[in-house]
Amino acid sequence: VYDRIVCVNSVTGETDRILREMRQSLNWNLVVDRPKELKIFVDCTKYPSLGLDLKYSPNGGSLLIASIGDGAIKDWNTKMNNGGSVGIEPRDRIIEVNSIRGSARELLDAATNVTSLNLVILHYEANNKTVS
Repeated sequence: VYDRIVCVNSVTGETDRILREMRQSLNWNLVVDRPKELKIFVDCTKYPSLGLDLKYSPNGGSLLIASIGDGAIKDWNTKMNNGGSVGIEPRDRIIEVNSIRGSARELLDAATNVTSLNLVILHYEANNKTVS
């Protein structure tokens, strides 16, 4: 459901370029980026902010991470990267908050007035890589 098309017939980059190639071609050679699920725990008593700028459609089923600033996620990334693990990046998506999967509004509501957060985040390997 959350796979991303990152290349069509050797065309990569901006979504408009990929869509144009899809409209112009009868046959497609696709490269698809399948995300990995990352499960993280945040103690909200230690971190008053996740440090995330989120974008979402009210009827969508996820929260898009637009940017990461100071806060719990940046600290989590620092700890994980020191251990060689995958970090959370802009363009990853939050799909579950405290065992709730649903609309963006339900995800945001599940994160309100809580002492801890259990998050499931979809991480895309191709976020910051070029596809050749």
